[in-house]
Amino acid sequence: MEATHHDELLENSTSNTPTDYATQVKNAWQRQHDRAGQLNSSLSVQHLSEVGLVQTDTRLFINQIANRLGLSARAYVRTLRVARTIADLEASESVTVAHVSEALQYRKKSSSS
Repeated sequence: MEATHHDELLENSTSNTPTDYATQVKNAWQRQHDRAGQLNSSLSVQHLSEVGLVQTDTRLFINQIANRLGLSARAYVRTLRVARTIADLEASESVTVAHVSEALQYRKKSSSS
């Protein structure tokens, strides 16, 4: 297999424009309002549980990770809200393990870590 030259990597990329991202965000906000009447950031824990559409394997995954990382209840819910938003940006009906994994990457690191 022939190696790809570094300068070719950027030439062949299909990057989105700021307008594409703005449309994606607008559509995600609309999905959130249509589903729950508010943005994910405003959902109560109970409402998030009702409308979050978290798959069983995803629920098991986030529970395992929460225990392993020692997430507080607040951090757990925040992670679910972010994962739900990532799913909305991707126009996904349900939250997947991939969405939770990405949401966990956005966590603030504690100063003791």
